[in-house]
Amino acid sequence: MDFSNFFINEFNYSSLYTKIYFNDTFLSSATSFCYKYKNELFLITNYHVVSGRDAYTNKVLDKYCALPNKLVVYYYDVGNVVNNFEVNLSEENILNISYEKDGRTRRYDVAAIKIDNTIGVKPFNDFNFGPDNILVGVAILSMF
Repeated sequence: MDFSNFFINEFNYSSLYTKIYFNDTFLSSATSFCYKYKNELFLITNYHVVSGRDAYTNKVLDKYCALPNKLVVYYYDVGNVVNNFEVNLSEENILNISYEKDGRTRRYDVAAIKIDNTIGVKPFNDFNFGPDNILVGVAILSMF
């Protein structure tokens, strides 16, 4: 197959650069992605990113014991222009993905945060993979 007429649309099919803050103090950076479930939009990232704690030991990760309360998520909008949105973190809006084993609840290092559907970021699982597209990992090769 001749791939000379294909290009990678890496802007729409890559992870989202995410900055982690305590108020206005930058703590760290991470990656995330958006996922649509039952017409609701979720930001998916690691649990330690949003909790500031080790997912397994629950120990605070920051040397000054700062816990994140805000994320700034960067994405490419329809015109491939960098845009961002803020997510305020609280225990009420963070879903910690966990499972039961041996009668104990155990956590995965995964978190889902419900976000506004009107932000403008397209969820990864909401793309139309028609016959002219080939999915390779998280990259899409689209025909001109």
